[in-house]
Amino acid sequence: RYKRYCFGVVAIRKTLMDDLAAKLTRVCERVVKDPSVQPKDGKTHCDWAVHLICSQMGYREFADDSMTANSIYDKVEKEWSKVTAQWASEYANSGGLAMAAQKGQPHGHVAMLCPGEMVFSGKWQELVPLIANVGKTCSIVGVNYGFSTKPDYFVLAKAKETMLPLPSSKET
Repeated sequence: RYKRYCFGVVAIRKTLMDDLAAKLTRVCERVVKDPSVQPKDGKTHCDWAVHLICSQMGYREFADDSMTANSIYDKVEKEWSKVTAQWASEYANSGGLAMAAQKGQPHGHVAMLCPGEMVFSGKWQELVPLIANVGKTCSIVGVNYGFSTKPDYFVLAKAKETMLPLPSSKET
């Protein structure tokens, strides 16, 4: 009985994670098409897109209109966990909030990761996560199309110790 019960709990958890990932995918796809995030008069709105995606997923800490990409970076650097690209991608695949972020002058760039398989970047010669990129162009793309150099990755988790470890991608 215990094994059957444990399997049921695991199956329920996987179903909930799949539902969250499907919701996150729909939210990302909807936001990149939202008229309020499209570039206007030479201005782009990655900060607003991050707010929209996060708030629709239940996280409303970027609601302040004065938040810029650089201030969002500062906030997640303090309050989220910094992780690798692979870890961030797996976290998004489970329906968790994961962000690619980079500070810059006069402004930086932020983008939420979307669930999906990592794609190969010829530019960086490695696998990269998918992002809901809002900038000069707005679409779901590999992170290498939204950032000129490799960004930092963050996930919404209090501490790395609370997250499950990723399986090793090394083949034996």
